[in-house]
Amino acid sequence: MDRRILVVDDSEAICQQLSVLLAKPDRRIKVVHDGTTALEYLVDGDFSLVLVDLCLPGIDGLDLIREIRSRDLPVTPILMTGYASIPAVVDAMKLGAYDFIDKPVDIPRLEILVEKALEDRKIQDEVRELRRGLLDRYSYHNLLGKSATMRGVFEQVARVASAPFTVLVTGETGTGKELVSQALHYNDTTRTGPMVAVNCAALPEPLLESEFFGHERGAFTGADRLRKGRFELAKGGTLLLDEIGSVPIGMQAKLLRVLQDGTFERVGGGEMIQADCRIIAATNENLGDLVRAGKFREDLYYRLNVVSIELPPPPRAARRPAHAGRPLPPFAGRPRLPREDDRPRHHPAPGAIRLARQRPRARARRRTDGRHDDG
Repeated sequence: MDRRILVVDDSEAICQQLSVLLAKPDRRIKVVHDGTTALEYLVDGDFSLVLVDLCLPGIDGLDLIREIRSRDLPVTPILMTGYASIPAVVDAMKLGAYDFIDKPVDIPRLEILVEKALEDRKIQDEVRELRRGLLDRYSYHNLLGKSATMRGVFEQVARVASAPFTVLVTGETGTGKELVSQALHYNDTTRTGPMVAVNCAALPEPLLESEFFGHERGAFTGADRLRKGRFELAKGGTLLLDEIGSVPIGMQAKLLRVLQDGTFERVGGGEMIQADCRIIAATNENLGDLVRAGKFREDLYYRLNVVSIELPPPPRAARRPAHAGRPLPPFAGRPRLPREDDRPRHHPAPGAIRLARQRPRARARRRTDGRHDDG
């Protein structure tokens, strides 16, 4: 794919020189002579790199870089300057300039710098596309359900996705708690870190502390290296504490401390580490009942339950969810048209989402194995 480069300089001679120096078969060069026109091209066009002079008529170089950043334009700026202005260069770097180059231009350095900037831009563009794909995949519009209750859940997810609050997601097994948690994370416009999940019910109590907070080398027998915990791995993103009701009372106190103070220590360590992640807790249990039974701390419950999203139970005659329509894997033998009783809506058990996903896959596996499926 051709990479487009915009050269912005009020000198016709310099623009012509740079057009010749930067020319390659996979590059397209455009030159303009003022900052205002340059911004119009950057907003309307698909440029990978802009070489911008510091002193320009209209919008100067620093203001143009500032506009690129404020509008989140997918273009990499490099500042050119004929003045030994260290403060201006520092300001440009703070505003998001990739690098700077002095005039008259050092040709070998320019070529190395441009090649490196274009390569980095390509990686950033790929990351942007991948993230856009994840946003589409985990958008709350892709959650299942068409009932008024589920529409209310979608609206609630949209309202609180970017809010800096702890969220408690409750509902029966298989109602989509993990999907809701993913929708909250991938629609959060304030965080760019990963989503990290931990199933609290799947780990024995002695391992939970290390799993949450990590451990130092030598902290216990078998700890032969430093290991980061889930709170550290989720830096800048979201930590999902699934099956939070299974956490033992002793560990609940340590989780409460992190939520209150925003810091934690690795097992065997003394350094206080800042917790920089949004917490989403999920459970199929009634935490209020656990509190009254003395099995869950009331103060932790209120810390987690800042925003509550309760998923409705699947109806006994659940309609066929949208996920059931995914393409099936290839299978051997003659295909059989689906029958009415193939649909999970007559199945009396809860967990409609998992049922919708698993039954078509299981049927395809039976056909692949050469076994006849009687439905």
